[in-house]
Amino acid sequence: MKTTTKMSSTTANPTSNFIITFRIINKNFENALKDKTTPEFKSLSDQVIKALADAYSCSTCSLRSSYEGSEVLLFRQGSVITETKSTFNSDSSVDQGTVEQQFTAAIKNGTINKLQVKDIEVHEIKPSTTTTTTTSQAPIVPGWGIALLVLVCIILLLIIIIILLIIIYLCRRRNHGKFEMFGSRGSYYPMADRSDYPQYMTHSRFIAPNGKQNSYNQVSGNGTNMYSYTNHAAESDNL
Repeated sequence: MKTTTKMSSTTANPTSNFIITFRIINKNFENALKDKTTPEFKSLSDQVIKALADAYSCSTCSLRSSYEGSEVLLFRQGSVITETKSTFNSDSSVDQGTVEQQFTAAIKNGTINKLQVKDIEVHEIKPSTTTTTTTSQAPIVPGWGIALLVLVCIILLLIIIIILLIIIYLCRRRNHGKFEMFGSRGSYYPMADRSDYPQYMTHSRFIAPNGKQNSYNQVSGNGTNMYSYTNHAAESDNL
């Protein structure tokens, strides 16, 4: 699943912010002014904000329509050095020189809202563009796409199995060899010609020891050996 990051730039209402720093010489710095939650800080902060409003939002002030407000950022030691931020609607008439000039003009005899002010410095904060990053998800893979992917995987698996079986079969066939059913080795031959094989004899003749005549050689009255025996079955062709 892929995610695409879409960058979109949104610009808030154009404003101009100015850091206005000055010294209050009729106040003494104390440690309580370091903490924004103390009554001392809140009291002096309200007095400073009222002085800035008198300088920029009075009925005869040229920046009245552009002034949006001020806040005290900090107090630090040096009599009481005050650092504030004042905000104006952006237009062609609001710039660093105009803001400083307007504040200086509002000070009468060095005093504004019972604060003796000197060493005024104004610095503009350039407007910033807020970039919002939004993440949008790409479309999810449909169900049929997942089913097709699974089917392709199954088919590939079957093909691999078939190829393996074929390889195994060929290897076994090569190693096992062939069986010769009708080969000549060890074959049976019928006794086509009995003359090539010796006949089985059921009797034999031998010479008796000490020169004595073998009784088997004696001839009977009919002219044949009385103890001789002939195997007529061996002489027959019907084995």
